[in-house]
Amino acid sequence: MTGNDLGTAIVRGACNPEAKSLAVDLSEIALDSLLEEGILKEIPVLKSIIACRKTWQAVHDQLFLRKVAGFVLACPKFTEAEKNKFLDEVLREPKAMKQLGDALVLILDKLDDLEKAPMVKKVFAAYVRGHIDYSDFRRLGAGIDSAFVGDLKIICVQPPPPEINNGQVWAFLEPSGFAVSRARNAPRILSSSGTRVQIHSTISSLGKLFQKCMLEE
Repeated sequence: MTGNDLGTAIVRGACNPEAKSLAVDLSEIALDSLLEEGILKEIPVLKSIIACRKTWQAVHDQLFLRKVAGFVLACPKFTEAEKNKFLDEVLREPKAMKQLGDALVLILDKLDDLEKAPMVKKVFAAYVRGHIDYSDFRRLGAGIDSAFVGDLKIICVQPPPPEINNGQVWAFLEPSGFAVSRARNAPRILSSSGTRVQIHSTISSLGKLFQKCMLEE
């Protein structure tokens, strides 16, 4: 298998029913230890992914492999119907499969925090199950990439923590597309520069979709 097949290998690995069981079995073992001891190379669901690179020695490669392993091993156990329907639809068109694989590689590669990989897997799971379309998958992936992981974790908590009422949290999330600025229903403020309207940030429709994906099992 060549490096060009990396995206396809990740998609197939994420849909493999063994992934969920392995995530449970390995949950108490540090991923660093697994990489150092080469145990990941002996796990069938990850073997084809690791084989796509002759070496994973570079720091960037090691971090990327950790993100990929965290993503694959954290994926839910899809039902046979969900898995077969998704793979049949995607594999029917090689171009679509390559497009999805490439997109997933790019999303995972750009993540600036390892804790974001499980968030991406939840978005991917929603896509596999047909709850969101490909465009939503790409938009959510880009949003996760551009946001601070601490802010993302705050808006995923149920019930909502007090911090979520802080307009500053939503303001920080505006670049991700998960929040939007809106005018308050308040009196206008007059200043020497003219008339201004009070603005506040609140969750966007994309942000609500992100929350929905994060709360799904």
